[in-house]
Amino acid sequence: MTPGGVPSPERITYAMIHEKIEHYLTHLALNYNAVERGVWVIQEPDKGLAQVFVTCVSPAVSIRTKLMDVPDKEYAAFCEELLRLNLELLRGAYALEENNAVLVDSFPEDELNLERFQSSLDAIGLTISEHYPRLSRFSRS
Repeated sequence: MTPGGVPSPERITYAMIHEKIEHYLTHLALNYNAVERGVWVIQEPDKGLAQVFVTCVSPAVSIRTKLMDVPDKEYAAFCEELLRLNLELLRGAYALEENNAVLVDSFPEDELNLERFQSSLDAIGLTISEHYPRLSRFSRS
C-alpha cells in the first residue's frame, strides 16, 4: 500500500495479470488448478496439455511442461537432438531442468492477451505431439 492507503502499482499489476490468466484459462475451458500464488497447472491430456504449468513472476509469464526424464545413456545425442528441435520451434524452447527435459515458452507480462496465451498453449501441445516421437527413443527403460 502507498502512504495514502491506495494499493501499490505492483499489487494492482499482479492482481490484474492474475485475473487475466484465470479468465483466459476459464474462457478456453481448460481444466486447471491454482496451486499457489502465481502458479496454475493445466490438466488437459486430450489436448496435449498434461501437467502444463503457467507461472507469473513479474515481469514474465511462463508456460512450461516436462517432456521426459533426461536419459542416462546417449546423453550427448539426446542434447544434440533437443538443440536441433529448438531450431524448428516457432515459440518456446527446450531446456534441461535438473533431470528433466522441459519445453518452456516465456513472454513479457505486458504482452499477455488471449491470443498470445492461447497460441503459446497451442504451440506447446503441437510441439509435443510432433517432437515426442523423435525423442521417445531416448526414454529410460
